[in-house]
Amino acid sequence: MVSRETYSRKGLMIKNQIIENYSCHMNNKGNII
Repeated sequence: MVSRETYSRKGLMIKNQIIENYSCHMNNKGNII
């Protein structure tokens, strides 16, 4: 059973990853990532 703290921490990591990918995509508009 996964604790709520671990789950939210994992969700936060995924959220940060998405933001990183998005900003990286925005910075390289000419390049397909």
